Amino acid sequence: MCGDTTCNLVIGACMPYAAQTVHACVCRAGAASGAKSGRLHDDAGMASKTLKSFVINASLLTACTFALSSLSLPKVAQYYIYCYALYGFLTLAMDSAATLLIALLDLHIVPPFDRPWRSLSLAEFWGRRWNNTISLSMRAIVYDPIMEGQLFKTTMAAPAEPIPSAAAAPPAGPEADGSTAGDAAEQYKSSTAGSTTCQPHQRRGHLSYAWKALATIAIFTISGLEHEWFLYLMLGPGEYLPGYWLAFFLVQVPLMLGEGLLLKQLKSAGIQLPKLLRIAAWQVVLTACAYAFWYPPVEVHSDMAPRAVAAVNRNVHWLLQGVQQLGG
Repeated sequence: MCGDTTCNLVIGACMPYAAQTVHACVCRAGAASGAKSGRLHDDAGMASKTLKSFVINASLLTACTFALSSLSLPKVAQYYIYCYALYGFLTLAMDSAATLLIALLDLHIVPPFDRPWRSLSLAEFWGRRWNNTISLSMRAIVYDPIMEGQLFKTTMAAPAEPIPSAAAAPPAGPEADGSTAGDAAEQYKSSTAGSTTCQPHQRRGHLSYAWKALATIAIFTISGLEHEWFLYLMLGPGEYLPGYWLAFFLVQVPLMLGEGLLLKQLKSAGIQLPKLLRIAAWQVVLTACAYAFWYPPVEVHSDMAPRAVAAVNRNVHWLLQGVQQLGG
């Protein structure tokens, strides 16, 4: 009963999930005892927990689509609600897959999202809280080979001594006071730090920051091209306008690097910004980026976003009718 747009979004959201699950399980199995940090060692919990998350996110998606279709709101408010609708939709799709994997195969699943609204920076948002499915995969496929200078690891054994690099330490958590410029370039990929079998042998020296920046650019470029492909599949050649979503991801790189430099300067000066101010700052920046690059191809130059909202509302209406018929 779902519309074509909704089905395409579901397929696009779920495609990388199986690969990420296998990658996470392989790294878990080979991790040395005591090396417990980073996203790979987080657990989404039992099937009942992911099922609860499924219900909550289904309700969030329903509330957002109802507000978007029923209320007359300014564009900025609409776009902000669209963000939570997208979050609800992606978590809804991934929670359903996670529930089945946990219940049927007894797998330990890394939570694909971790309350992204609580991020204190863009680096934390992209690196630890938004779509860990992609973050873990991108680290293994793109970031590690660039930082190591080799496509495949030559050994899977744990190093005798910890590697003195930024990626070897656990990434800054939500309580972090600030981060260095290198942290901002690193944190998008630091999801799997702490697992010796997945840990890259980082480049050392003054070029380390440049390599981190290069790896970050590569990751966001690939992610942007991937989303451009999804957009083309959803819109078709008639409505598709290239470049918008790629630009959205590419602009994150200088923003994250600048954010890291700013936080480093503030920390050196002994200035600690309030958490609410930091949360508001990155949300304003990200919303502005979405306003300029994310929404035009789906809401201004086409009606894909309104079609998706209408499709969700139709499916909810159809589901409620079915429940009423069963109850009657």
